[in-house]
Amino acid sequence: MLLSSFGAIDLPCFDLIISGSPNPYILCSEKNTLDILSEKSKLWPILFELLFNNSENTDLASAIRAAYNLHNSRKTDHPVIYLLLKMDYFLYMKLKEL
Repeated sequence: MLLSSFGAIDLPCFDLIISGSPNPYILCSEKNTLDILSEKSKLWPILFELLFNNSENTDLASAIRAAYNLHNSRKTDHPVIYLLLKMDYFLYMKLKEL
């Protein structure tokens, strides 16, 4: 729900990084939110598979480093919004839905 809300905002530069163990997953980089977060985007199945199958012991620091490195490598300056979600909270929500 949170990401689909971002899809309603026209952000020209959107990165989606999921913390992993030991390395993060960069699902998209410098994509327009209207495209990458659309209802028919190929991102959704990949995202949900990662979230449901990802380990609880992910390396959040490596995901933050990846976001920082992506931002610093850009030639154009875009506004930055960092959104950090803890995997154990997602797992709690997943179990609650079952």
